[in-house]
Amino acid sequence: GGVTGTSSDMEYLCANYFNHPNYYMVDGRPVLFVYVTRVLQQAGSLESILLSMRTAASKCGHDIFLVGDQVFESAPDESVVYNPFWYFDAVTNYDVYGSSGRPSPYAGFSAVDNYYAEQEDWRTRAHNSGCRYIPAVSPGYNDRGVRYESNHPPLSRKLTETSPEGSLFSYQLTKAKPLVDPLVDNLLVVNSFNEWHEDTQIEPAIGERTNLPYNLTGGIYYEGYGDLYLNILRESTLTSN
Repeated sequence: GGVTGTSSDMEYLCANYFNHPNYYMVDGRPVLFVYVTRVLQQAGSLESILLSMRTAASKCGHDIFLVGDQVFESAPDESVVYNPFWYFDAVTNYDVYGSSGRPSPYAGFSAVDNYYAEQEDWRTRAHNSGCRYIPAVSPGYNDRGVRYESNHPPLSRKLTETSPEGSLFSYQLTKAKPLVDPLVDNLLVVNSFNEWHEDTQIEPAIGERTNLPYNLTGGIYYEGYGDLYLNILRESTLTSN
């Protein structure tokens, strides 16, 4: 852990990943997403750890493009100096569900609208501080199978009770697309491809429609959706804004 562990991790990434021809780059710089960096900020160690990461990468010939999972809930006020914007090349929000206030059982239009209005504020603040911003989408949420004691309310994949399967994801994409940044390849974060234990996956699924067991579903129906989410993502991102 700490700065020493960070340096050795970076050396490993340099040796095994950054020089691979398929590794994703922005302006020739290897892109690295760092999860829940806001926890490092709260602990007062964000600046030192990120500096050690950049230094270790530089020693093996790489100027890394660091993306921080720094966006959560309300954007910092204009009057406040928000240091993380200085340390990252871009910021994003991984936990869309938590940042939205854990809506349940259906997000509805207003919760999604409010979330992306707040994301637009984050984007503006980041850009004003010389940092890029990457919007995020997530198709639903339910972690009751792995964190039952936390009692998080499940979020349906339907925007409203009468909306079709995948409608939350579709509507989020319409709100997120205008926030992408051409200076970061119009990147958009999808949480997630296969994080099944939190029901954020878009990986193809088969199965019978059910709302059982009730203590895990909260009465929300789940179904085998096939390739639906991959198709929604493809169709939503084929054309530019």
